[in-house]
Amino acid sequence: MNNYLNEVQKHLSGIPQKETIELLEYYEEYFLDANLTLEQIIEKYGTPKKFAQALKMTYFLEHDDENSTAVQPQNPKHRLQLVWLIVLGLFASPLLLPVALSLFLVLFACCIVLFALLFSCYITVIALIFSGFFTLISAFGILAQSLITFIFFTGIAFVAIGLGFIFTPLTLEFTHILFNLFMKFIKWIGYKLTKKSNIKVRGAI
Repeated sequence: MNNYLNEVQKHLSGIPQKETIELLEYYEEYFLDANLTLEQIIEKYGTPKKFAQALKMTYFLEHDDENSTAVQPQNPKHRLQLVWLIVLGLFASPLLLPVALSLFLVLFACCIVLFALLFSCYITVIALIFSGFFTLISAFGILAQSLITFIFFTGIAFVAIGLGFIFTPLTLEFTHILFNLFMKFIKWIGYKLTKKSNIKVRGAI
């Protein structure tokens, strides 16, 4: 059993050392109390690598939920690891392979749609700001020819620049909302996987 947990520890990179030790101590005590043999542990939790991946997935899911209600922002590195672990978890079981492929295609389609939406939003904002400044510079070129035309184009320029700066925070907020919706979907899949594996982290650390 000790060899099993030692192998598990090797695959728990990303979890702070203190919490890694607490997790391993919790499961060591649990295995001893339940009188589980190595064969029973492997049958229930899989190989050390698979068990470690399930532990990490559960840890990052719960850690992300805690941070979402806290003042401090979520760690982008942890979120990327979470997405990757969930993808690995989907493809880990042959029984889940058809479901995994379907969900992967859905995720890929969602990513394409989100990227297209965000790309168009950012291009619109950048185009408004740059066209506004270009129009403003061009207006000074016709100042000597017509004051009215200069005022007209200057007004258009300031409107374009103003709209660009107004839409900038809205676009950033829209990006944040879309990313959070994407993460909620990812975490929903993750919780379905961890529910099947019966892995516990909260209360163990």
